[in-house]
Amino acid sequence: MPISSLIVRTAEDRTEAISAELATHPAIEVSHVTTGSIAIVTETPDDDVDKHLWKQIEAIHGVNFVELIYHNFEDLEGAEHENKQT
Repeated sequence: MPISSLIVRTAEDRTEAISAELATHPAIEVSHVTTGSIAIVTETPDDDVDKHLWKQIEAIHGVNFVELIYHNFEDLEGAEHENKQT
């Protein structure tokens, strides 16, 4: 289950609206908001869903770019290793 910490950089006049929109998504936790940036944590079931979520965030009107701060996918590596052994 990938867990990522991201900073979403936004147009200053859209920060609050984007923060509110992100907070409605079940895989996103908004942790800190300042003018022009939103710190979030995402938790998704796999890499494909993770990539799709990032694309959704980047497509929101007023999002300038998304910065990756931290990405943990250790449990996915363990699952792949177990699948190869069976």
